[in-house]
Amino acid sequence: MATQQSRPRIGVLVLSPDFVKSFRLFHLRRKEMESQEVSYNFV
Repeated sequence: MATQQSRPRIGVLVLSPDFVKSFRLFHLRRKEMESQEVSYNFV
């Protein structure tokens, strides 16, 4: 059951490169914000 449910999700990600791009940009932005917050905390 678990494998059958995970297959369509991977297919959707592969079929929608725009979604992957937006998700990557959002993830990178979150990483940058987190790194900035950490640096501010250290200072």
